[in-house]
Amino acid sequence: MIEELKKVIKGEVKDDEATLQHYSADGSIFEVKPKAVVLPQGQEDLIELVKFVSQQRKMGNEISLTARGKGTDLTGGPLSEGIIVRFSGYMDKILEIGEDYVRVEPGMIYGELQKELAKKGHWIPVNPASGAFCSVGGMVANNSGGTRALKYGNTRKYVKSLKVILSDGSEIDTSKDRIPQADQLRLILEQHRDLIQAYTPHVTKNSSGYALADFLATNDITQLFIGSQGTLGLIQGITFHTIAKPGEEGVLLGYFDSLSKAGEAVQRLLPLKPSALEMVDKHIIDLIKTLEPELAQDISERTPEIILFCEFDGANEEEVLAQFAPARRIMQELAFQVGEAIKPPQEDRLWKLRNESAKIVTHMKGNVRAVPLEFDCTVPVNSLLQYIEMTDKIFKDFGFEYASWGHIGDANFHIRPILNFEIQEERAKLANLVIAMYEMVGQLRGSATGEHNDGIMSTPFLYLTYGQDMVDLFREAKKIFDPLDIFNPFKKVGMTVDHFNRFLRKDFKNYYSF
Repeated sequence: MIEELKKVIKGEVKDDEATLQHYSADGSIFEVKPKAVVLPQGQEDLIELVKFVSQQRKMGNEISLTARGKGTDLTGGPLSEGIIVRFSGYMDKILEIGEDYVRVEPGMIYGELQKELAKKGHWIPVNPASGAFCSVGGMVANNSGGTRALKYGNTRKYVKSLKVILSDGSEIDTSKDRIPQADQLRLILEQHRDLIQAYTPHVTKNSSGYALADFLATNDITQLFIGSQGTLGLIQGITFHTIAKPGEEGVLLGYFDSLSKAGEAVQRLLPLKPSALEMVDKHIIDLIKTLEPELAQDISERTPEIILFCEFDGANEEEVLAQFAPARRIMQELAFQVGEAIKPPQEDRLWKLRNESAKIVTHMKGNVRAVPLEFDCTVPVNSLLQYIEMTDKIFKDFGFEYASWGHIGDANFHIRPILNFEIQEERAKLANLVIAMYEMVGQLRGSATGEHNDGIMSTPFLYLTYGQDMVDLFREAKKIFDPLDIFNPFKKVGMTVDHFNRFLRKDFKNYYSF
């Protein structure tokens, strides 16, 4: 089959052992070995690739296509036993920069795109932790967020249109092409409008499931492809909306000795509309002191339970300082220490305490470590303290410590269990830990994932947060757009707990670290 594939496309087809091992991993705790890796040269290759795999499926061959950018995903989303389609390498260019938009290919590195936009005083405000080196296609597929989603929103808000290759090999432009699949799905969804309204999580960030509510509200098929994790088609072109970049920004840090005081501060800071409201917990602070002592110069000798980072931006320094004043008063009232900075390098140094969190926990030494089974749940903001308290209880019940950081203003945290991954009994607890966490999030009417998407991590458990009837609607959407199941199978629908356990890595020898 591989030799046949090489005759079909102009791009590269690789199936050597080193390549397959490399693409077996991403930033997650999962490992899945593909059959081949393809680097398409352009639209013609993508169309021929889809037609080839479609024909293979009709002949009974279990082969599929899974799009991949730079592999920074944290849920196993781009991992597959089929063919990996890597866009970085050929399809990674800027096609056009307009007054308030930019057209790009999916393999474009986001950090490089931002540098080009900055030359015109513009940006896309979305800033995932991997933003310097992730691909824009992956960001759209996952509906990525970041620290500034609190003010500016996730990737979804900045996608004007997409060019997509569908399962029959046809190409559509979502800004102008009307397709029967969209009409067929809409008829089904209209019959379940009340269900969709009731069971779609009412949170500030959601990358879980399919965006059925957004599609119904806008009748824009673009909304359905965003966050679909490459399960409905192959994205081959993206048009982003861009906006003017603020001239200045500054950050306030509050050091808190209790969760309740930090929670009160969050509730009082949110009406001030900060551009970011972030946190790191005591576990991260202790790791910083041990592993990155040069970063600890801004941490007081009295170790806080939580550090809050509150950022404001504006046209100039005066505008930022005006926003600082009421926020500073709140911090001084509730925190035992407050720090602030507007100008680099001090501002960059303060932010580094938060932005280095993922890297620091990834590089813990020894067998006991924060493993990359990273929860990314989001709950309604008014359930914030309850979520933190219930999370703490669940981890204690399982006998695990954990590290937590993230977007407290959105009630969206990144949480990693700390355990000895070499011990089988420890690994065996993980699926049940995931079930317990998602059951709790479902009770709070939250989302399994605010920005990382479902992948292997949460697909088997979506019934816990959405309910089975909504999962059945996701299955209908998948069947309408991808009847032969050729695009990234088992993601969003069809994956079981058995898949979760089978794909769970046994060690970190092939861990794809960034």
